[in-house]
Amino acid sequence: MHQRIAKYIFRSIPVVLIGMLFSCENDVEKVRELTAFDDAPLESAYDLELMITDSGRARVKMITPQMDYYLKETPIRECPKGLLVIFYDSLQQEESRLTANYGIFYEDQDLVEVEDSVVFINKRGEILNTEQLIWNRDSGKVYTDKFVKITRNDAVIHGHNGMEANETFTKWRIKKVKDSNIHYDEAELLNDSLETDQNENP
Repeated sequence: MHQRIAKYIFRSIPVVLIGMLFSCENDVEKVRELTAFDDAPLESAYDLELMITDSGRARVKMITPQMDYYLKETPIRECPKGLLVIFYDSLQQEESRLTANYGIFYEDQDLVEVEDSVVFINKRGEILNTEQLIWNRDSGKVYTDKFVKITRNDAVIHGHNGMEANETFTKWRIKKVKDSNIHYDEAELLNDSLETDQNENP
């Protein structure tokens, strides 16, 4: 039963789930207004493990204990009990993983929003902590305007105005570094490197 439901969900979620989100916050708010749904979902699926592939290669795996489908002005898939998303590189090695206690997919907008104890870890061991992250499936970028904390090596970097990154969190830029435990000259060099990443279209 679960396998049939999972296949249906897989068909319904475009393969462009591989790519993800970097849209205006206003767009997300507009979608929210259009998608005020009733309490009861149209259908629900449980204990899902979805593998998204490209040319036969694993690209993204998503695991969630529950996914609810709502259909009103626009289709929405909600993960009220959290989700785990694993990204793979071209060699099908794990490149990064994202966890959150809540997720919602705005299918018509190709937007994914995760909230509540969001943790994003890349292959270098850098850790992003925030309470909201938005993912643009078309552009393959993620962003937030919320407070973020990024831990890399022995440095803890705070950003009160959010950050932006590519979908695998291997390139990222904090909008304004604040309250870091790194020296001023190190912060300056760090900002230079982050700006370079941004110019390389993360």
